[in-house]
Amino acid sequence: MALNIGFEEAMVNANREYIANLEKSLDILEKEIENAGNVESVCTDEWCRSVDVYIDNLHNDIYSITEPRYGSEEDSKKIRELRRRIKDLYAAFKAVAKK
Repeated sequence: MALNIGFEEAMVNANREYIANLEKSLDILEKEIENAGNVESVCTDEWCRSVDVYIDNLHNDIYSITEPRYGSEEDSKKIRELRRRIKDLYAAFKAVAKK
């Protein structure tokens, strides 16, 4: 039984750390897109392609996370929030890219 508790704890902690790192990545990308929105003609082909690929990779990472079996309701809420944020981020990117 102690092994099972240790396993569950390790899985929850690893999942929380992964989600925290995804949140940091979204924060960085949000700031980049926000800053780009303040500059005329920012969407060079290279910049747009790299941001699009980065958003796509984050999207895949976020949507590949399953609801944590051992986690709390708060863990599930964070995953849902990440999914909402990545959609909003893509919409913001498309708005900047059209400038």
